[in-house]
Amino acid sequence: MERSKIRPKRTVSKENQWPALASLSEGEIAFLTSRTRDEFWNMEYENRFSKHVHGGLFSPASIRGRELWEKFWPLIAGAWVKKHPGTRPAAFWFHATPDRDSADYYDLKARAAWPKSKPAAYLEKHGLLQPGERA
Repeated sequence: MERSKIRPKRTVSKENQWPALASLSEGEIAFLTSRTRDEFWNMEYENRFSKHVHGGLFSPASIRGRELWEKFWPLIAGAWVKKHPGTRPAAFWFHATPDRDSADYYDLKARAAWPKSKPAAYLEKHGLLQPGERA
């Protein structure tokens, strides 16, 4: 019997790998844990978030996006660093970079799509790597 070549959809559930985020909606969990904006949108469409419009959370001007980031990132940072060392979720590039208030939105959007080596260099340059992330 031939194995299917179709990959299963990646979905987010409250029982998933982020127990600290159990009080949030699936869309908010996706916002905080997506590695890229595209991954976030794919999860959003797959999960059919009909009650929420989450795309605005990535705007540097989004008060809700920044509130979510500031409140919940400290709760998942350790687990994120273990799973994805030298990287940050897409939301980081919009709400936590040292120059987020002066950077152009399109520059922030481009950073969220950087290949893996570039974020690590940026994090190192700005002293944002946590212990154990340095190669």
